[in-house]
Amino acid sequence: MAFKKSLENPEHIRNLIYKTNHILGDNVLVFGASNEHLIEELLRYNKRITIVDIRQDSLNRFIGKYPSVELKLVERGRDFEGFISKFNSVIFYDTLHHIKNKRKKIKECYSALKSNGSVILYEPNVYSKLAGEHDQFGKLKDSIYKYSLYRILKDNNFKVRLLSSEELLSRKRHLKKFIISMQKSLFDPRYRILMIAKKR
Repeated sequence: MAFKKSLENPEHIRNLIYKTNHILGDNVLVFGASNEHLIEELLRYNKRITIVDIRQDSLNRFIGKYPSVELKLVERGRDFEGFISKFNSVIFYDTLHHIKNKRKKIKECYSALKSNGSVILYEPNVYSKLAGEHDQFGKLKDSIYKYSLYRILKDNNFKVRLLSSEELLSRKRHLKKFIISMQKSLFDPRYRILMIAKKR
């Protein structure tokens, strides 16, 4: 599938982590064992990584391959159990839109973060033209509304720092070249949502 290939693109992920490295901190939780390129790029910056997933077969791909990465199999709905103020950042990379109760998940995420910790969310926009099933109004079914995600973060006491490439372009001039180059890789408000939020 075309958009999946783009998400897995190593150069795309390399640029994303490079531009967000300054807020990731040393101790990172990755929600969902879905992307090896993401893990490899985080390791390049000597991050301490914990991956949580509800499926053992997803975690099995990482066993023995990345000895320094902690793998944790969790029960559905108990993904952050035992993690209180442990992580500098949590990354949801193309995973949160699969979760039914997003508000509860973000609340749990808040508890797992250290003071001033950040959550990075990279998700498909509901109005995206990405491959997938669309409803009669042209909305991508397996996706998320940008405003809904923004409200969930705000309601859980997060300060939303960056919303999408539109806001990045207007607020961070030095990122303009990066955003333009990433639009070909679906880093584009018409396709993806990028939100970076800080724990208050």
